Amino acid sequence: MLNRIIRRFSNDMPKTQRRREFKYKSDKAILVAKPLESSPGFDPRVNYDEYEWLYNISEDAQAHLETITYLVVGAGFQFIGEPKAVERCEEFAAEVGFWDILENDVLTHLIFGNAYNFIVEEDNDFGFTLQVVHPKRVKIVTDEYGRIQFYWYDYNATFIGDPEYKFEPEDVLHFRFRQFADNVYGLSLLHNVYNKLSIKNKIEATAAAMAHRDAHRLLWAKVELTPEDEAINPKTGKTYAEEKLEAVNELLADRVKDNLDGTFTVSNNLVFDQTVELKDLSASHDFAGIAKILEHLQRQVDRALKVPKVFLGEAEGSNRATSYNQRRTFMLFIESIQRKFEAEINRKLIPRITDADVRFKFNNPLREDYSDWVDQAVKLYQAGVVTLGEAREWIDLPPEPPKEEE
Repeated sequence: MLNRIIRRFSNDMPKTQRRREFKYKSDKAILVAKPLESSPGFDPRVNYDEYEWLYNISEDAQAHLETITYLVVGAGFQFIGEPKAVERCEEFAAEVGFWDILENDVLTHLIFGNAYNFIVEEDNDFGFTLQVVHPKRVKIVTDEYGRIQFYWYDYNATFIGDPEYKFEPEDVLHFRFRQFADNVYGLSLLHNVYNKLSIKNKIEATAAAMAHRDAHRLLWAKVELTPEDEAINPKTGKTYAEEKLEAVNELLADRVKDNLDGTFTVSNNLVFDQTVELKDLSASHDFAGIAKILEHLQRQVDRALKVPKVFLGEAEGSNRATSYNQRRTFMLFIESIQRKFEAEINRKLIPRITDADVRFKFNNPLREDYSDWVDQAVKLYQAGVVTLGEAREWIDLPPEPPKEEE
């Protein structure tokens, strides 16, 4: 995907540019104390490598963010308006692979807080295409009032000297997550939970290593040495005591062998003379305490990353009313993301495709139990709150019932 982006971005872009290896200097996301140059508010670009690294190594981050992405985009989308104009929009969507771009954008804006599609010239029936770029290669330049002057693209992400690639705001689809106050950037969903996820991953790795090590009997050896053992072996130049200790240590060190399939083999064939005594070394690890710590961290992570357990294939452990409210709140969160994407696309992209009255809209990702919706529609109609047509639309039926043929 990245190589395709580089090739298609600009005819003037050097072909020798390649993706650099990421270097992580810290295991903590940085909280910027003051604005970076010409960008008011918190500038999250300083944390982009950290966010990407965390997403790549954390199963929690991947599961939650990808679930949100699939719910936002998975049900598809539609263009609503004049038939010919809708057909042209659908042709454009097929031309550029709009579904794949949107899926990329949603996931990217959750990881980094920002996702960008540059509207660039292209030799096709529409005269342009959409170019997906990595957020770390984009800097937003504003005036003293915080109004966006242009988007600065720099493949090397150094932003030194005069901008070579400048894009006007109307030529950039900018999808932000968690934008607040006068900040022109969005903020990653991973930001507030970064440290907890990092700690949780380290505890899990440590606990797994301890459990693996303690899965077999831990032994220690008591070696009795005689005065004769202090003599030096002329063949090796070592004392007999040193040789005996090395032999016992080597035998115990090779007792457990890791297999390629992740299991291990324990050898119980240990042979010593009467001067060596083996004893058990009991482990004193508090695995129950570690489990409680992990459960506490997991609850905090789940709360911060929004996704209810039922969407991750886990039991929620709550009653029906609580579960319903959790899912409904989560679906409102999904719909809020959809609305932000729809607004940006309808404001900047659709007018480039057609002059007709057409709007882009995501399909409903999920509805709760259909019978619940029917019951609500009936009650609202019976109470006189909505008309029959409104009640029918509530459950995705045409406003007017079909006429019976005489």
